[in-house]
Amino acid sequence: VRAALNLTPLGFVQRLRIERARHLSATTDLTSAEIALRVGYANAETLRSLLRRERRRS
Repeated sequence: VRAALNLTPLGFVQRLRIERARHLSATTDLTSAEIALRVGYANAETLRSLLRRERRRS
């Protein structure tokens, strides 16, 4: 994973979760807490923190 995408395995999984969360946010009426749970995070704050970090990187 690292060589092909320049990501650690954890980074790869986080990116997949974030992409899924963005999709759910754009296509459903789920709350951020519900989206966080659906993509594997314990709470919405964790997801928001990762989304902010991703935005700063791009």
